[in-house]
Amino acid sequence: MTVLENVGAIEVCIDVIEGTLGTEIFVTVQTLNGTAKDGYDYGGVLRNITFGPFGIRKCFQIHIFNDTIDENQETFVVELSTSQEGISVETALLTVTIAIDLSDVDTVAMAKASYEVLESDGAVKVCAVLTGGILERNEVVSFMLSNITAISPGDYTYMSQEITFVSGQSATADNMQCLIINITNDNVYEEDETFSVRLYSTSEVVNVDQKRDTANISIIDTSIAEIQWTSSTYVATENSNVSVCVELNSPIETDITFNINILKESTAAYTDYEFNKTESLTFYSGENLGQTTCVNISILNDNAVESTEILLISLSSELRSIHFKNATTKLEITQDPDDRVLVFMENSSLNVQLTETVQYPICVRRNKTILERLVVVTLSTEAVSTISGVDYSPLNAVGLILDNETDKICYNITLYYTPNVEEDKMFKVLLTSVDPAVLLNVMNVTTLT
Repeated sequence: MTVLENVGAIEVCIDVIEGTLGTEIFVTVQTLNGTAKDGYDYGGVLRNITFGPFGIRKCFQIHIFNDTIDENQETFVVELSTSQEGISVETALLTVTIAIDLSDVDTVAMAKASYEVLESDGAVKVCAVLTGGILERNEVVSFMLSNITAISPGDYTYMSQEITFVSGQSATADNMQCLIINITNDNVYEEDETFSVRLYSTSEVVNVDQKRDTANISIIDTSIAEIQWTSSTYVATENSNVSVCVELNSPIETDITFNINILKESTAAYTDYEFNKTESLTFYSGENLGQTTCVNISILNDNAVESTEILLISLSSELRSIHFKNATTKLEITQDPDDRVLVFMENSSLNVQLTETVQYPICVRRNKTILERLVVVTLSTEAVSTISGVDYSPLNAVGLILDNETDKICYNITLYYTPNVEEDKMFKVLLTSVDPAVLLNVMNVTTLT
Protein backbone atom coordinates (compact mmCIF):
# COMPACT_ATOMS: atom_id res chain seq x y z
CA MET A 1 0.00 0.00 0.00
CA THR A 2 1.32 3.46 -0.92
CA VAL A 3 -0.07 6.60 0.67
CA LEU A 4 0.86 10.25 0.58
CA GLU A 5 2.50 11.72 3.62
CA ASN A 6 -0.29 14.28 3.97
CA VAL A 7 -3.13 11.73 3.93
CA GLY A 8 -3.64 12.05 7.70
CA ALA A 9 -4.61 8.42 8.35
CA ILE A 10 -5.05 5.16 6.53
CA GLU A 11 -7.61 2.44 7.09
CA VAL A 12 -6.42 -1.17 7.21
CA CYS A 13 -9.01 -3.93 6.98
CA ILE A 14 -8.89 -7.62 7.95
CA ASP A 15 -11.22 -10.00 6.13
CA VAL A 16 -12.39 -13.49 6.90
CA ILE A 17 -11.95 -15.06 3.51
CA GLU A 18 -12.83 -18.67 4.15
CA GLY A 19 -15.17 -20.40 6.57
CA THR A 20 -18.04 -19.19 8.74
CA LEU A 21 -17.47 -18.09 12.27
CA GLY A 22 -19.68 -19.73 14.84
CA THR A 23 -17.86 -18.20 17.74
CA GLU A 24 -15.56 -15.28 18.49
CA ILE A 25 -11.98 -15.31 17.30
CA PHE A 26 -9.09 -13.05 18.17
CA VAL A 27 -6.23 -11.71 15.96
CA THR A 28 -3.36 -9.37 16.81
CA VAL A 29 -2.13 -6.49 14.64
CA GLN A 30 1.03 -4.54 15.24
CA THR A 31 3.19 -2.12 13.26
CA LEU A 32 6.90 -2.61 12.73
CA ASN A 33 9.34 0.13 11.79
CA GLY A 34 11.07 0.11 8.49
CA THR A 35 12.59 3.34 7.24
CA ALA A 36 9.48 5.05 8.63
CA LYS A 37 9.68 5.51 12.39
CA ASP A 38 6.87 5.09 14.90
CA GLY A 39 6.03 8.43 16.49
CA TYR A 40 7.79 10.44 13.74
CA ASP A 41 6.32 9.25 10.50
CA TYR A 42 3.25 7.30 11.67
CA GLY A 43 1.36 6.35 14.80
CA GLY A 44 2.21 2.79 15.74
CA VAL A 45 -0.49 0.19 16.51
CA LEU A 46 -0.47 -2.89 18.78
CA ARG A 47 -3.94 -4.29 19.46
CA ASN A 48 -6.20 -7.30 19.43
CA ILE A 49 -9.17 -7.41 17.13
CA THR A 50 -12.20 -9.58 17.81
CA PHE A 51 -14.48 -11.08 15.20
CA GLY A 52 -17.91 -12.03 16.51
CA PRO A 53 -20.01 -14.90 15.19
CA PHE A 54 -20.61 -14.52 11.50
CA GLY A 55 -18.25 -11.49 11.25
CA ILE A 56 -16.38 -11.11 7.99
CA ARG A 57 -14.42 -7.71 8.16
CA LYS A 58 -12.83 -5.53 10.80
CA CYS A 59 -11.00 -2.23 10.07
CA PHE A 60 -8.78 0.06 12.06
CA GLN A 61 -6.81 3.30 11.37
CA ILE A 62 -3.14 4.18 11.44
CA HIS A 63 -2.22 7.85 11.63
CA ILE A 64 0.35 9.17 9.12
CA PHE A 65 2.40 12.20 10.16
CA ASN A 66 3.28 14.94 7.66
CA ASP A 67 6.62 16.29 8.88
CA THR A 68 7.15 18.83 6.00
CA ILE A 69 10.67 17.51 5.68
CA ASP A 70 12.01 16.74 2.22
CA GLU A 71 12.95 13.08 2.40
CA ASN A 72 12.89 9.82 0.51
CA GLN A 73 9.94 7.43 0.51
CA GLU A 74 9.62 5.56 3.81
CA THR A 75 8.04 2.25 4.75
CA PHE A 76 6.68 0.38 7.73
CA VAL A 77 4.98 -3.00 8.09
CA VAL A 78 1.62 -4.03 9.55
CA GLU A 79 1.85 -7.56 10.90
CA LEU A 80 -1.22 -9.81 11.42
CA SER A 81 -0.97 -12.83 13.77
CA THR A 82 -3.06 -15.12 15.97
CA SER A 83 -2.39 -17.82 18.56
CA GLN A 84 -5.91 -19.21 18.41
CA GLU A 85 -6.19 -22.79 17.20
CA GLY A 86 -8.09 -23.45 14.02
CA ILE A 87 -7.32 -20.07 12.50
CA SER A 88 -4.73 -19.52 9.81
CA VAL A 89 -3.45 -16.17 8.52
CA GLU A 90 -3.07 -15.99 4.75
CA THR A 91 -1.40 -12.57 4.44
CA ALA A 92 0.63 -11.90 7.55
CA LEU A 93 2.48 -8.72 6.44
CA LEU A 94 1.28 -5.52 4.81
CA THR A 95 3.98 -3.04 3.70
CA VAL A 96 2.91 0.57 3.79
CA THR A 97 4.93 3.04 1.72
CA ILE A 98 4.70 6.70 2.68
CA ALA A 99 5.30 8.84 -0.40
CA ILE A 100 6.55 12.39 0.01
CA ASP A 101 4.01 15.17 0.15
CA LEU A 102 4.42 17.17 -3.05
CA SER A 103 4.47 20.32 -0.97
CA ASP A 104 7.61 18.98 0.69
CA VAL A 105 9.47 18.68 -2.61
CA ASP A 106 12.67 20.74 -2.58
CA THR A 107 12.65 23.87 -4.71
CA VAL A 108 15.96 24.89 -6.17
CA ALA A 109 16.61 28.07 -8.18
CA MET A 110 19.44 30.15 -9.55
CA ALA A 111 20.67 32.56 -6.90
CA LYS A 112 20.72 35.40 -9.46
CA ALA A 113 19.13 35.95 -12.84
CA SER A 114 22.24 37.55 -14.31
CA TYR A 115 25.95 37.89 -13.68
CA GLU A 116 28.60 40.19 -15.09
CA VAL A 117 32.25 39.22 -15.28
CA LEU A 118 35.21 41.09 -16.70
CA GLU A 119 36.91 39.09 -19.41
CA SER A 120 40.22 39.72 -17.65
CA ASP A 121 38.92 38.20 -14.38
CA GLY A 122 39.37 34.70 -15.77
CA ALA A 123 36.41 33.05 -13.99
CA VAL A 124 32.90 33.62 -12.68
CA LYS A 125 31.08 31.88 -9.81
CA VAL A 126 27.45 30.94 -10.51
CA CYS A 127 25.27 29.64 -7.67
CA ALA A 128 22.01 27.75 -7.04
CA VAL A 129 20.04 28.15 -3.83
CA LEU A 130 17.59 25.93 -1.91
CA THR A 131 14.36 27.86 -1.53
CA GLY A 132 12.18 25.55 0.57
CA GLY A 133 12.30 22.71 3.10
CA ILE A 134 14.91 20.99 5.23
CA LEU A 135 16.80 18.19 3.54
CA GLU A 136 16.85 14.70 5.01
CA ARG A 137 18.80 13.39 2.06
CA ASN A 138 21.32 14.61 -0.45
CA GLU A 139 19.77 16.29 -3.47
CA VAL A 140 21.57 16.48 -6.79
CA VAL A 141 20.90 19.11 -9.47
CA SER A 142 22.83 19.91 -12.63
CA PHE A 143 24.13 23.00 -14.38
CA MET A 144 24.13 23.14 -18.17
CA LEU A 145 25.84 25.90 -20.15
CA SER A 146 24.66 27.20 -23.53
CA ASN A 147 26.09 29.64 -26.08
CA ILE A 148 24.27 32.87 -26.81
CA THR A 149 26.75 35.36 -28.29
CA ALA A 150 29.67 33.98 -26.29
CA ILE A 151 30.97 30.80 -27.90
CA SER A 152 32.73 27.99 -26.08
CA PRO A 153 35.67 27.33 -25.94
CA GLY A 154 36.83 30.63 -27.38
CA ASP A 155 35.03 32.74 -24.78
CA TYR A 156 34.39 30.37 -21.87
CA THR A 157 34.90 26.72 -20.89
CA TYR A 158 31.80 24.58 -21.49
CA MET A 159 30.70 22.12 -18.81
CA SER A 160 27.64 20.21 -17.62
CA GLN A 161 28.18 19.58 -13.94
CA GLU A 162 26.24 18.19 -11.00
CA ILE A 163 26.10 19.86 -7.59
CA THR A 164 24.81 18.39 -4.35
CA PHE A 165 22.77 19.92 -1.57
CA VAL A 166 23.68 17.91 1.52
CA SER A 167 21.19 16.37 3.94
CA GLY A 168 20.39 18.75 6.80
CA GLN A 169 20.66 21.96 4.78
CA SER A 170 17.77 24.37 5.09
CA ALA A 171 16.43 27.06 2.79
CA THR A 172 18.61 30.05 3.67
CA ALA A 173 20.49 32.49 1.50
CA ASP A 174 23.77 31.02 2.75
CA ASN A 175 22.94 27.48 1.66
CA MET A 176 24.10 27.79 -1.92
CA GLN A 177 25.97 25.41 -4.16
CA CYS A 178 28.17 27.06 -6.76
CA LEU A 179 29.98 26.36 -9.99
CA ILE A 180 33.20 28.06 -11.13
CA ILE A 181 33.22 28.73 -14.88
CA ASN A 182 36.49 29.67 -16.58
CA ILE A 183 36.38 32.76 -18.81
CA THR A 184 38.81 33.04 -21.73
CA ASN A 185 40.62 36.34 -22.16
CA ASP A 186 41.24 36.31 -25.91
CA ASN A 187 42.77 39.83 -26.03
CA VAL A 188 40.49 40.62 -28.97
CA TYR A 189 38.54 43.87 -28.98
CA GLU A 190 34.89 42.84 -29.29
CA GLU A 191 31.40 43.52 -28.06
CA ASP A 192 30.31 42.22 -24.68
CA GLU A 193 29.17 38.60 -25.02
CA THR A 194 26.65 36.40 -23.23
CA PHE A 195 26.06 32.75 -22.44
CA SER A 196 23.49 31.05 -20.20
CA VAL A 197 23.57 28.62 -17.30
CA ARG A 198 20.43 26.49 -16.82
CA LEU A 199 19.57 24.49 -13.73
CA TYR A 200 17.75 21.17 -14.07
CA SER A 201 17.04 17.94 -12.17
CA THR A 202 15.78 14.50 -13.14
CA SER A 203 14.63 13.73 -9.59
CA GLU A 204 10.90 13.59 -8.83
CA VAL A 205 11.49 15.06 -5.40
CA VAL A 206 13.46 18.09 -6.58
CA ASN A 207 11.53 20.93 -8.12
CA VAL A 208 13.49 23.47 -10.19
CA ASP A 209 11.76 26.85 -10.18
CA GLN A 210 10.97 27.33 -13.86
CA LYS A 211 10.93 31.11 -13.46
CA ARG A 212 14.39 31.09 -11.91
CA ASP A 213 16.09 28.19 -13.61
CA THR A 214 18.37 30.23 -15.90
CA ALA A 215 21.02 32.88 -15.40
CA ASN A 216 22.65 34.88 -18.19
CA ILE A 217 26.36 35.56 -17.88
CA SER A 218 27.65 38.74 -19.52
CA ILE A 219 31.35 38.80 -20.33
CA ILE A 220 32.46 42.43 -20.29
CA ASP A 221 35.24 42.94 -22.81
CA THR A 222 38.37 44.49 -21.34
CA SER A 223 40.57 44.31 -24.42
CA ILE A 224 41.93 47.49 -25.97
CA ALA A 225 41.81 48.35 -29.67
CA GLU A 226 45.09 50.08 -30.51
CA ILE A 227 45.32 52.47 -33.45
CA GLN A 228 48.18 54.64 -34.63
CA TRP A 229 49.15 56.97 -37.44
CA THR A 230 51.38 55.33 -40.03
CA SER A 231 53.72 58.32 -39.79
CA SER A 232 54.41 61.02 -37.23
CA THR A 233 54.95 63.56 -40.05
CA TYR A 234 53.48 63.84 -43.54
CA VAL A 235 54.81 66.26 -46.15
CA ALA A 236 52.88 67.71 -49.07
CA THR A 237 53.44 70.49 -51.57
CA GLU A 238 50.88 73.09 -52.45
CA ASN A 239 48.56 72.19 -55.29
CA SER A 240 48.58 68.44 -54.48
CA ASN A 241 46.67 65.75 -52.59
CA VAL A 242 48.02 63.82 -49.63
CA SER A 243 46.73 60.66 -47.93
CA VAL A 244 47.10 60.45 -44.18
CA CYS A 245 46.60 56.90 -42.89
CA VAL A 246 45.79 55.10 -39.66
CA GLU A 247 46.94 51.55 -38.86
CA LEU A 248 45.20 48.85 -36.79
CA ASN A 249 47.53 47.38 -34.17
CA SER A 250 45.25 44.83 -32.48
CA PRO A 251 42.68 42.20 -33.56
CA ILE A 252 39.02 43.21 -33.48
CA GLU A 253 35.75 41.30 -33.73
CA THR A 254 33.48 44.32 -33.85
CA ASP A 255 33.48 47.50 -35.92
CA ILE A 256 35.24 50.49 -34.36
CA THR A 257 34.64 54.03 -35.51
CA PHE A 258 36.86 56.95 -34.60
CA ASN A 259 37.32 60.56 -35.66
CA ILE A 260 40.04 62.45 -37.49
CA ASN A 261 40.15 66.06 -36.34
CA ILE A 262 41.95 69.03 -37.85
CA LEU A 263 43.83 71.14 -35.30
CA LYS A 264 45.11 73.96 -37.50
CA GLU A 265 48.32 75.56 -36.35
CA SER A 266 49.65 77.83 -39.09
CA THR A 267 47.13 77.01 -41.80
CA ALA A 268 43.68 78.17 -42.85
CA ALA A 269 40.86 75.98 -44.12
CA TYR A 270 39.88 76.57 -47.74
CA THR A 271 42.97 78.78 -48.20
CA ASP A 272 45.68 76.24 -47.53
CA TYR A 273 43.69 72.98 -47.58
CA GLU A 274 40.23 71.48 -48.12
CA PHE A 275 39.01 69.07 -45.45
CA ASN A 276 36.15 68.88 -42.98
CA LYS A 277 37.11 69.79 -39.45
CA THR A 278 36.13 66.29 -38.31
CA GLU A 279 35.70 63.13 -40.34
CA SER A 280 34.91 59.57 -39.21
CA LEU A 281 36.76 56.41 -40.19
CA THR A 282 35.96 52.77 -39.42
CA PHE A 283 37.89 49.55 -39.04
CA TYR A 284 35.55 46.61 -39.60
CA SER A 285 35.21 43.38 -37.66
CA GLY A 286 37.74 40.76 -38.68
CA GLU A 287 40.22 43.12 -40.32
CA ASN A 288 43.83 42.02 -39.90
CA LEU A 289 46.63 43.56 -37.91
CA GLY A 290 48.41 46.18 -39.96
CA GLN A 291 45.25 47.07 -41.90
CA THR A 292 45.21 50.76 -42.80
CA THR A 293 42.50 53.24 -43.63
CA CYS A 294 43.18 56.70 -45.05
CA VAL A 295 41.67 60.08 -45.80
CA ASN A 296 42.70 62.44 -48.58
CA ILE A 297 43.42 66.09 -47.92
CA SER A 298 43.55 68.53 -50.80
CA ILE A 299 46.38 71.04 -50.46
CA LEU A 300 45.58 74.38 -52.09
CA ASN A 301 47.93 76.82 -53.76
CA ASP A 302 47.44 80.34 -52.48
CA ASN A 303 50.17 81.66 -54.85
CA ALA A 304 51.93 83.28 -51.94
CA VAL A 305 55.51 83.23 -50.84
CA GLU A 306 55.33 81.71 -47.40
CA SER A 307 57.05 79.50 -44.87
CA THR A 308 56.34 75.81 -44.53
CA GLU A 309 52.94 75.56 -42.87
CA ILE A 310 51.93 73.04 -40.22
CA LEU A 311 48.59 71.25 -40.04
CA LEU A 312 48.03 69.20 -36.86
CA ILE A 313 45.69 66.22 -37.19
CA SER A 314 44.44 64.25 -34.19
CA LEU A 315 42.53 61.02 -33.52
CA SER A 316 39.67 60.79 -31.04
CA SER A 317 36.87 58.47 -30.01
CA GLU A 318 34.09 58.38 -27.43
CA LEU A 319 35.03 54.76 -26.71
CA ARG A 320 37.42 54.55 -23.76
CA SER A 321 38.56 51.11 -24.93
CA ILE A 322 40.24 52.55 -28.03
CA HIS A 323 43.86 53.46 -27.43
CA PHE A 324 45.71 55.77 -29.79
CA LYS A 325 49.40 54.96 -29.71
CA ASN A 326 50.18 58.37 -31.21
CA ALA A 327 47.05 60.49 -31.24
CA THR A 328 48.45 63.43 -33.23
CA THR A 329 50.36 63.66 -36.47
CA LYS A 330 51.78 66.63 -38.35
CA LEU A 331 51.27 67.60 -41.98
CA GLU A 332 53.92 69.95 -43.34
CA ILE A 333 52.76 71.97 -46.35
CA THR A 334 55.65 73.26 -48.42
CA GLN A 335 55.40 76.14 -50.85
CA ASP A 336 54.80 75.50 -54.52
CA PRO A 337 58.23 76.03 -56.10
CA ASP A 338 56.58 78.11 -58.82
CA ASP A 339 55.37 80.65 -56.26
CA ARG A 340 58.23 83.20 -56.37
CA VAL A 341 58.57 86.92 -55.92
CA LEU A 342 60.32 88.91 -58.67
CA VAL A 343 62.87 91.35 -57.22
CA PHE A 344 64.87 93.80 -59.31
CA MET A 345 66.94 96.97 -59.17
CA GLU A 346 64.87 100.06 -59.79
CA ASN A 347 67.51 101.34 -62.23
CA SER A 348 69.93 99.42 -64.33
CA SER A 349 72.37 102.36 -64.54
CA LEU A 350 72.82 105.75 -62.92
CA ASN A 351 74.89 108.79 -63.88
CA VAL A 352 75.66 110.95 -60.92
CA GLN A 353 77.38 114.35 -61.18
CA LEU A 354 79.14 115.08 -57.91
CA THR A 355 79.93 118.53 -56.58
CA GLU A 356 80.17 117.29 -53.05
CA THR A 357 80.06 114.06 -51.06
CA VAL A 358 76.49 112.73 -50.97
CA GLN A 359 74.33 109.87 -49.67
CA TYR A 360 72.82 108.28 -52.74
CA PRO A 361 69.85 105.86 -52.56
CA ILE A 362 70.08 102.51 -54.27
CA CYS A 363 66.51 101.13 -54.57
CA VAL A 364 65.11 97.63 -55.00
CA ARG A 365 61.56 96.84 -56.12
CA ARG A 366 59.40 93.71 -56.29
CA ASN A 367 56.29 92.59 -58.12
CA LYS A 368 52.85 92.17 -56.52
CA THR A 369 53.24 88.56 -55.36
CA ILE A 370 51.71 88.04 -51.91
CA LEU A 371 54.34 87.68 -49.22
CA GLU A 372 53.30 85.76 -46.14
CA ARG A 373 56.82 85.77 -44.82
CA LEU A 374 59.82 88.05 -44.99
CA VAL A 375 62.08 87.95 -48.05
CA VAL A 376 65.74 88.94 -47.79
CA VAL A 377 67.94 90.23 -50.61
CA THR A 378 71.49 91.53 -50.38
CA LEU A 379 73.41 94.42 -51.95
CA SER A 380 77.13 94.31 -52.62
CA THR A 381 79.49 96.63 -54.51
CA GLU A 382 82.11 95.77 -57.05
CA ALA A 383 84.78 98.28 -58.21
CA VAL A 384 85.27 98.82 -61.93
CA SER A 385 87.27 102.03 -62.38
CA THR A 386 86.99 103.27 -58.84
CA ILE A 387 88.70 102.69 -55.58
CA SER A 388 86.47 101.16 -52.93
CA GLY A 389 86.51 103.23 -49.78
CA VAL A 390 87.95 106.21 -51.59
CA ASP A 391 85.35 106.92 -54.22
CA TYR A 392 82.38 105.23 -52.46
CA SER A 393 81.54 103.37 -49.31
CA PRO A 394 81.60 99.67 -50.12
CA LEU A 395 78.62 97.36 -49.50
CA ASN A 396 79.31 93.81 -48.45
CA ALA A 397 76.13 91.72 -48.55
CA VAL A 398 73.96 94.34 -46.94
CA GLY A 399 70.58 92.75 -46.27
CA LEU A 400 67.31 94.32 -47.29
CA ILE A 401 64.04 92.89 -45.98
CA LEU A 402 60.85 92.87 -48.03
CA ASP A 403 57.42 92.10 -46.62
CA ASN A 404 53.89 92.15 -47.99
CA GLU A 405 53.54 95.85 -47.19
CA THR A 406 56.76 96.82 -48.91
CA ASP A 407 57.22 96.85 -52.65
CA LYS A 408 60.23 99.19 -52.70
CA ILE A 409 63.17 99.53 -50.37
CA CYS A 410 66.30 101.69 -50.67
CA TYR A 411 69.75 101.77 -49.10
CA ASN A 412 72.01 104.84 -49.09
CA ILE A 413 75.53 104.53 -50.37
CA THR A 414 78.11 107.27 -49.80
CA LEU A 415 79.66 108.78 -52.93
CA TYR A 416 82.82 110.75 -52.13
CA TYR A 417 83.58 113.97 -54.08
CA THR A 418 87.09 114.28 -55.42
CA PRO A 419 87.88 117.72 -57.00
CA ASN A 420 89.84 118.15 -60.20
CA VAL A 421 89.03 114.67 -61.52
CA GLU A 422 88.28 114.74 -65.22
CA GLU A 423 87.63 111.02 -65.84
CA ASP A 424 84.36 109.26 -64.99
CA LYS A 425 84.62 106.59 -62.39
CA MET A 426 82.39 103.48 -62.31
CA PHE A 427 81.42 100.68 -59.90
CA LYS A 428 78.62 98.14 -59.75
CA VAL A 429 75.94 97.41 -57.16
CA LEU A 430 75.00 93.73 -57.25
CA LEU A 431 71.60 92.37 -56.11
CA THR A 432 71.59 88.76 -54.84
CA SER A 433 69.51 86.42 -52.69
CA VAL A 434 69.85 82.88 -51.40
CA ASP A 435 66.09 82.61 -50.86
CA PRO A 436 64.70 80.09 -53.41
CA ALA A 437 61.47 82.04 -53.48
CA VAL A 438 63.24 85.11 -54.85
CA LEU A 439 63.48 85.43 -58.59
CA LEU A 440 66.02 88.04 -59.79
CA ASN A 441 65.52 89.46 -63.23
CA VAL A 442 68.31 90.59 -65.53
CA MET A 443 68.25 94.00 -63.92
CA ASN A 444 70.13 92.78 -60.89
CA VAL A 445 73.12 95.12 -61.41
CA THR A 446 73.18 98.88 -61.21
CA THR A 447 76.16 100.68 -62.63
CA LEU A 448 77.04 104.07 -61.25
CA THR A 449 79.23 106.46 -63.20
